[in-house]
Amino acid sequence: MVRKLPPAFRPIIVLRHVDELSIEETADALRISVAAAKRRVLRARRRLRESLSTC
Repeated sequence: MVRKLPPAFRPIIVLRHVDELSIEETADALRISVAAAKRRVLRARRRLRESLSTC
């Protein structure tokens, strides 16, 4: 399912949920602010939820 996400959302999901990095570590890894990382995580989770509900 992660493969179906837009490219901007894939790394944030992998870093947060597969590699289990904190939001701060994820933001550092992606060189974005913590606020931007939080927004991306929320949006990516929403997309995943939507794609799972249509299966």
